[in-house]
Amino acid sequence: MKKQLLSSKSSGKNWSVSIFLLLSFFLGISHSAIAQNALLYKGGLKIPGTNQTTDQLTTDQACTILENDQVSLKWQSDGNLVLYYYDDQPIWASNTNHTGALLSFSAGDGKLFIKDGSGKTIWSPSNQSANLLKLQSDRNLILVSSSGQKLWASGSYLHALNSDGNLYKIESSGAPKEFRVPDNPQFKYLLLQAEGADGGQRHVKEIDGATRFRVAGGSGATIKAIFEIGTGPDMIPPGATLRFIVGSQGETYTGQGQTGSGGGGGTGILFRKPNDPDWHMLVVAGGGGGAYSNCCTEKWEGRQAETGENGGMGGGDQYPGGTDGKNGWGYYNNTYGLGYRNSWNATNSNADMKLPNTSALPKGYGSGYGFGFGGGGEHYSHNLVFSGGGGGGYSGGGGGSNRHAGGGGGSYVNPDMVRSEFRKANGTTTDTEDGFATYQFTNISDLYHTIQFTHNTGQCLDDADGRTAVGTNIRVRSCNGQNSQGWAFDG
Repeated sequence: MKKQLLSSKSSGKNWSVSIFLLLSFFLGISHSAIAQNALLYKGGLKIPGTNQTTDQLTTDQACTILENDQVSLKWQSDGNLVLYYYDDQPIWASNTNHTGALLSFSAGDGKLFIKDGSGKTIWSPSNQSANLLKLQSDRNLILVSSSGQKLWASGSYLHALNSDGNLYKIESSGAPKEFRVPDNPQFKYLLLQAEGADGGQRHVKEIDGATRFRVAGGSGATIKAIFEIGTGPDMIPPGATLRFIVGSQGETYTGQGQTGSGGGGGTGILFRKPNDPDWHMLVVAGGGGGAYSNCCTEKWEGRQAETGENGGMGGGDQYPGGTDGKNGWGYYNNTYGLGYRNSWNATNSNADMKLPNTSALPKGYGSGYGFGFGGGGEHYSHNLVFSGGGGGGYSGGGGGSNRHAGGGGGSYVNPDMVRSEFRKANGTTTDTEDGFATYQFTNISDLYHTIQFTHNTGQCLDDADGRTAVGTNIRVRSCNGQNSQGWAFDG
């Protein structure tokens, strides 16, 4: 992998609503596209199954207290107050499970607390009187006084992307990371780069620990793309959520016995609009295939990630890569690379890999091998079969056949939204690395630039009809603005 980069209840509210509706009509702003805050006033706990409110709820009255853009605050039957993202991912809790018995937010004193069965207060965020509990659009839960003073915050807020025009890097961590697009970015475009993780190399050592040889794993792909920020069609709107699922490198295996190494995970960047549960892929970079060797003479390098959507063929040309976002194929269930469908469905089975429910939360995948979007395949060393794992990606790479390396995963750029894109296959490497992602706000809409001579200003470099194969003739021709004279710099 190539090194990259630097890393209320007052009548005044009616006026504000009226103004907002007028602006929405004249400016074409959709109400559902604007992130709002959800409010719970003191004494306003809703009794489940009714339209009545109360000061307190018991554990027999478990219910959702507040909801805001896929985040929900739930009073549970176990006595715990929990903030969930997509109903299944807790992001904050009162930690009163199995001890809490009563939740109270009294209209009298405005105190928010949880008591146990003996009447003892076991959780309270503030001793001061509050007026409301607010679940903000940034996922932070805050307690507010009648004067508007913030008395307490859960600290569960979602950080915004840095929009100062510098380049920022998202490292691999084995778990997704999310950020909000700022509400008022100063730039028009967002440049994203996804780098797939490398497949594991084979490292064979002598008895004394010295290196006998290394066999390179396949490198992850480099995918760059520019997207427009705005509220129009095929744009990323302010307030949107970006989700980065960064691939982890395939495991490298050492030792003198014959074996393969694991495939690298794909790196995916997705987004969803405010108040919309559906996720949309922006870019995916495939991961590289894992290498194979025996002790001495058999040496097969892992295959590089693909820049197209399909996964690559596994070494030995027996097990093909996946298509249409599916897993690749292999001798054993875990040896092939996984496609994007797996990042929602979370199953290794290729028999029934359905299209994902995009209103569910994509989590990536990887258990015992390279985590990613999708995950890389395992090596296999059983029953006299030894192979390298396929790389994960948009579609998974094929696993290696017996005594062969794994194929690389496929890559993707959203064709409806992209303004400019760059794709690069990176060969093989013994400098095995995790994937990464970068982002940068910019006013530049094109990754490609004309190389024009300063003396003969009408002459430009041209690559003979826009071909990119090795050996293509590079020549000087009159500047014409065509694709054959568009160049991107990588390095």
